Amino acid sequence: MSLPILVQSQELSEFHAVLLEEGIHIENNNTITIHPSTQNIHIEQIRSLKIYLFHAGSSERQIIFYSFQNATIESQNALLKLLEETGPKYRFALQVDSIYAVLPTIRSRCRVINAKKTSAPLRASSNKLENFTDALFKRSTTVTKKDEAKIIILELLDLLRVRLKNNEFWAVEATKNSLRLYRLLQYNNLNPQLAVDQCILNATLLQKTA
Repeated sequence: MSLPILVQSQELSEFHAVLLEEGIHIENNNTITIHPSTQNIHIEQIRSLKIYLFHAGSSERQIIFYSFQNATIESQNALLKLLEETGPKYRFALQVDSIYAVLPTIRSRCRVINAKKTSAPLRASSNKLENFTDALFKRSTTVTKKDEAKIIILELLDLLRVRLKNNEFWAVEATKNSLRLYRLLQYNNLNPQLAVDQCILNATLLQKTA
């Protein structure tokens, strides 16, 4: 089995075209599809999947997640653990409208594909920062753990460094603010959600007023 695939796709038809190209047939009996329950993909859905796969034995399975950008951070972490435990035993495919809605720890374990360019991995674009902040605003979840908040802030800092290299001077103040909040988060009792919200809002406002 190959790496899990993370597919950025706005249209289901594009996503299904990628699945076919990857040899994943959604009509097969061994395919499991998971959609958001109400608005989100919840940790209970990942736990149920884990139990099902445990009892499935050595049977081959294809697990397809739709609208994974709506997965809570808790469910993303649970899926990451499941990926680590199952290894290449099962085939996973995750559909998202923006890859930046997915934790970098999951992205690092996946092969990222742009549905409109199925022959090549997703390329870097000039609007990475906008995609990242938009995805965070859209994702209705709560950041409760310090480590989760640190991951998000570090990724924001990486994107801000790109802007600094492009001589976008507004990014200097945004970077300073993010570093300050990262230190407060690491060494003080700063609320993780508050730290993330302040970093994103500050970067967004500075960019828009530049």
